[in-house]
Amino acid sequence: MGEDWDRDGVIFMFSLSQNIERRRERGKKCRLRYFLVFSVPQNIKILFSCEMEKKSQIVSCLHGLRFLSICWVVLGHQYLFTVLGASNIAEIPEMVNKPSFQIIAKGDLSVDTFFFMSGLLICLVTLRRLNREEKFRIVYYYCHRILRLLPPIVFTMIFVATVSGLLVSGPCSWVYQDSYLKGCRKRWWLDVTFVSNLMYSYLDRTVPKGEQISCLPHLWFVNVDMQLYLITPLLVLPLYYWKKKGPILLGIWATVSVIIPASIISANHLPPSSMLTGDPANQEYFEKVYEQPWCRASPYIIGIWTGYLLHTSKDFPKIPGIGKFQSLLGWAVSTILAISAIFGISRYNKFVYPPVPLQMSMSLRILYGSLHRALWGLALHWIVLACHWGHGGPINWFLSHPMWQPVSRLTYCIYLTSIPVQFAISSSSVTTSNYSNFAK
Repeated sequence: MGEDWDRDGVIFMFSLSQNIERRRERGKKCRLRYFLVFSVPQNIKILFSCEMEKKSQIVSCLHGLRFLSICWVVLGHQYLFTVLGASNIAEIPEMVNKPSFQIIAKGDLSVDTFFFMSGLLICLVTLRRLNREEKFRIVYYYCHRILRLLPPIVFTMIFVATVSGLLVSGPCSWVYQDSYLKGCRKRWWLDVTFVSNLMYSYLDRTVPKGEQISCLPHLWFVNVDMQLYLITPLLVLPLYYWKKKGPILLGIWATVSVIIPASIISANHLPPSSMLTGDPANQEYFEKVYEQPWCRASPYIIGIWTGYLLHTSKDFPKIPGIGKFQSLLGWAVSTILAISAIFGISRYNKFVYPPVPLQMSMSLRILYGSLHRALWGLALHWIVLACHWGHGGPINWFLSHPMWQPVSRLTYCIYLTSIPVQFAISSSSVTTSNYSNFAK
């Protein structure tokens, strides 16, 4: 009986959305047009549409950056889950201590790419709306964001807390059941209120050992992004209303975003980043630096600055004064900045067992810990500006290719669901695996 109701409900919503769509195509208004969000053909059409014509108001290279970044995120997490069932644990140190492995070890920079793009787009959209309406609608600003982020989170949590437990089986399924499911059913409210990252240091001492602190711990990124979004009007509105003072204030904010992590690392003798060494201070670094909005703001603010430049130069699709030499110099500098952010501490970032305290001077910790995310943001800053202003060459062709657009629209949902799926598959494994770059 229940299955019949489910089937009839799906058929009803599908038929209703189709009827509304036909009326809309005939130019008729329909009071139920908002049900088009449930239209399967309409959503498929939007999802797989590819904008072939380049428009100056669209930053098309962001589609490629989103795709590469979400692949980097999923790949890094897969390396972590593969360790759980590895049969060649003794060989892992030799593999992860190679310089090339820093690309995986510094996969957290992919999250900074998303912070950068978030700041860029919020600034760009806000300034364009202010140009049209000449006023800032604060209620719309916050409600629009919540309504975009919250429904996918709720659906993912419901799936993880209910159905996912039935799909996991095998000798290690208890790991998933005891940690993920219990944490999701008890402390789901932390994720829907966007505060879980602020509560980790407290809850880590009170939650039973083995349980996840929140339902979806990887949502710390969404929480940080939301918390930065809350204060973004303080950064963007001065750019619109105070043409001269606004950029100066943004520069002050950027400086503060570098000073804060430097101060915390120095005061608590923390590592400069998430490290492979197994340093006992790693956990404290995660709680006090890695997951806190005031320590992850650098690329976000640089993204705002990039959006501001794109907005003010909207009438100049190709900025004059940038010749071939200046373009090559910009690409060379951005490449050096990106390499420095990824490989800057490769000499110290090595797996050691048993874990030992990090052997790195405090001055180097402060220097790298405070600047590497800003350096990464500056590299992205040039990439986006160069691609949008016509100095990207083959890199712009690749990043702006229409084939990335469908996947780009799915990156948020991929981020929400990837870790639960990877954890479920890992917990259901009945055999060991050989840990390598090609392990599944």
